[in-house]
Amino acid sequence: MKKLFAIALFSLAGFAGQAQADVVSIDTQSSFSALGSISQNTNFDAYVDEWTYPGSPFTVGSLTFVEGGQNLIGGLLGYSMSRNLLTDNYIRGTTVNISGNYNLFALNAGNFSHASNTSFNVTTNLGSYSFDQNIGLAANGGALTFVGFKASQGEFFTSVRVYGSGATGFTDVQIGSVAAVPEPETYAMLFAGLGLIGAAVRRRNAKQA
Repeated sequence: MKKLFAIALFSLAGFAGQAQADVVSIDTQSSFSALGSISQNTNFDAYVDEWTYPGSPFTVGSLTFVEGGQNLIGGLLGYSMSRNLLTDNYIRGTTVNISGNYNLFALNAGNFSHASNTSFNVTTNLGSYSFDQNIGLAANGGALTFVGFKASQGEFFTSVRVYGSGATGFTDVQIGSVAAVPEPETYAMLFAGLGLIGAAVRRRNAKQA
């Protein structure tokens, strides 16, 4: 019986350890925050000059911002925005490199010049994904758009590239982790293992009777 019990546990552990690649988008900040704990939330509110060039690459904590042209932080004064955004001065797109094992990523985005369909190219340790989001004009008091992503268990983000023809900028860049929970298939394997053990116990009792 001990041998069967060990086999059942070994099979369950092997199944639970398999990672399945999948990234899903999250629509709201409240839904995103409810998924787990946020480890870092980076904004650019402290930059009070009209335009700031922080260099490229530009690293804050676990995030490194690499522009296609030139890192630029601004908009609060020059474009009458409610928040400063980080963008690419040459509208070539921004890549956010992420160090550490985080399966939650989000930001608030807005366009400087015009509303546009913005692409988010997400890369993880297991695969690459593309998402498109209609991002509105943030200038002249326009609202920012929340964009969030969650990776599967055992998967973590390595980079996110943001590109939009309207000069997409962003702030409130969040990374975090969602607690690992057993998937339905894991429970099925557990019950199957327990069933094997129960059958072995019944056979042994029958022989002893």
